[in-house]
Amino acid sequence: MRTQWAFEGTRTPHANFYTALNALHPDLIIYEPFHFRQNKTGTDFTGVEYIGIIRMFGQQKEIPTKTITPGQGKGFWTNDKIKSLALWVPGKLHAMDATRILMTYLSKNDIEWFSAALAKLKEHLNGS
Repeated sequence: MRTQWAFEGTRTPHANFYTALNALHPDLIIYEPFHFRQNKTGTDFTGVEYIGIIRMFGQQKEIPTKTITPGQGKGFWTNDKIKSLALWVPGKLHAMDATRILMTYLSKNDIEWFSAALAKLKEHLNGS
């Protein structure tokens, strides 16, 4: 069945994002919250729109959504630790922040994963 859109023949990035979420069938969605900074000029609110789509999708599908700030992630998951785990992608700083957010969630919610990551970090520190 083909979905009808408001403007026949066009799909917005927002619709594409919603379709992608549907195709992924996530059990959980973790995202970075948007924080408005009063003195910052030229603020781009596109992220707020996508957060709205995430939250609506979560409500519709009864899927939990969680927010983690990059600052929460940087508290433990430094660039060096991410590099030690061979997860670093040069030139992709925003993607690395997203990786850091995921790793923060896993650290708090998957003790088996976190223990394995710590063991690998320890090996790296010991030069193994």
